[in-house]
Parts: sequence; C-alpha cells; structure tokens
Amino acid sequence: MQKCGRVRHSSTVELRMADGRASYGGLVTCGAVWLCPPCQAKIAAYRSLEVAAVTEWAEANGVAMFFGALTVHHGPNDPLPMSLGTLNRSWRRLIQGAGWQQIVDAAGGQIQFIRSLEINIGANGWHPHLHPLVLMPRAAGRGAAEHAVQDMLGRWVQIVVAEGGRVSVDAQQLAWVENAPDVGAYITDQTYQGKASRVDLEMTTSQSKSGFGRAKGTKSHWSIIENLANSNADNAHYVSSP
Repeated sequence: MQKCGRVRHSSTVELRMADGRASYGGLVTCGAVWLCPPCQAKIAAYRSLEVAAVTEWAEANGVAMFFGALTVHHGPNDPLPMSLGTLNRSWRRLIQGAGWQQIVDAAGGQIQFIRSLEINIGANGWHPHLHPLVLMPRAAGRGAAEHAVQDMLGRWVQIVVAEGGRVSVDAQQLAWVENAPDVGAYITDQTYQGKASRVDLEMTTSQSKSGFGRAKGTKSHWSIIENLANSNADNAHYVSSP
C-alpha cells in the first residue's frame, strides 16, 4: 500500500484522459480492496458494472432473482474472527452436500449466485454479513423459486447453529428482485434498502457507505480508518478490538 499510486513500475508515467476524467498510468497499484480506498473505488466500479450486467440479463430472460442478507448473531464482546469464521464456514456448508442438492433440484436443477462480504461495527460489536444475489434460471415459476429460497434460508439457520453460532431467523432475508438496476442512473443513496437501492452498488461499494448512514448506527471499517487518519482518539479502541 505504501507504494500504491506513488512509485513507478515503468520508465514513464502517463496522464490519461477518458470521458472527461483524468488518471495516471505507469504507477504501482496494490489492489488491496479492503485497505486501500483508491483501489477499492476502482475495483468496485468495475465490479458494479459486472453485477449490473448480470441483473439486466436475468431480467431480460425472466430469470428468478433474489437479493438480501445472511448474517450471524453478534454481541459487543464477540471477536471479529469468531463471527467472521462462523459466517464463512456456514456459507461453505450451505452450498455443499445432499441438503443443498435438494434445494437445487427444487429450483429446477441450477442455482447461480454472486455474494459480497460487508463488515460493520456498532454498539453490538462487529457485524460481518453476506449480501448474496441468487439466480434460478430453470425454476418452474416464481412460486417454485420462492419455495427454494425459503428452504435455503431454513438450511442457513440450521447450519449456523450447527457451527456453534447464534442466529436470528427474522434477520435472514432473500427478497424477490422486481426490477434490474439502471446502470446508467446516478444513484447517491447506496445504503442497503435505501431510497433508491441498487443491487450492483449495494454489493460492491462498501466504501461509500461511511459513517453512521448505515443500518441502525453502525460504522464501516472505512469510517474507522478515516477517523484514525484524522487522529480521532475515540476510535483508537477499534484497532485493538479482539
């Protein structure tokens, strides 16, 4: 990260202009999507276009599409590695085994998905959660697709408990997507279930969801990094958070 955007990787440095925007070429980029704001912004912009292309394709072809959040219960004294570990292990188990194959069969034999990870922190501690975009191209109809999704949510709850975690049934959401996002529209509200929620931005632009403009007074890790950079002592305890 220390060399990102500061050190040359070639003999020349270029100033590039495209679509009214300027950028540099020939400089080192770290690609640290969780730690480097400039790299995260560029990678997120590219990924948002990819997700938007998928949702538009799904809408155009009548593909059943669901989007929402999967999480595990967390408390102020729960270490992030513990909650995050439970979350990741539960996802791996969710999409494996005979139980998962039964859900796939109920959905017509195929389930595709894109998932993103988001980590917030608030009064109830670290809050890692997943935003899955679930597509069922071969589902026999909306009813069959929704039934498969309900089975998926039920399986998720069982697996989290089996992994030693705690889970709130009501907090697990996979909702039917009525309309694919308009990738050409400029949307300023990019928070989950905001005024103009866009699936592509929700899944890829965690950096823009800063401060407490998130779910019920939570902060993103970007806000903590920003506050620490500004020497805000009130956030120092987050760095040594277990």
